[in-house]
Amino acid sequence: AKVASTIVIMLRSAALRIHQFHQCGGARASLRLATRPRAPLLLRSLSSPVDAPLPPPADLSVEQALSTSRIVLDFVRLGVSGRRLDVIANHASQPVQERWTTAMQVLVAAQAHVAAAFGYAATAEGVM
Repeated sequence: AKVASTIVIMLRSAALRIHQFHQCGGARASLRLATRPRAPLLLRSLSSPVDAPLPPPADLSVEQALSTSRIVLDFVRLGVSGRRLDVIANHASQPVQERWTTAMQVLVAAQAHVAAAFGYAATAEGVM
């Protein structure tokens, strides 16, 4: 008898929710509620704010230089840079000079990405 009364209460509750759903406009109302603009959330910074940008380092240690080379090599072997180089290599119909220029652009882009992680500008000048 206790199980039966629990089932009846659950069915009544579900019927009430279905009735309320249809009363407020059904699925369209729930979409309106879901897409209603919300107040912006105040997010806490995940790191300390920096007042001024840090200047790039004057030089790299031997360990840092070797690390940058390893990271660039990993990007070229395992990352998007490597996939781009594969695409360039498969375009045998393009002249060698175009493929060489495009491949060098991919390499400099990978180097610029790594240079940014070490505090240099993510440009060709930062790589130099």
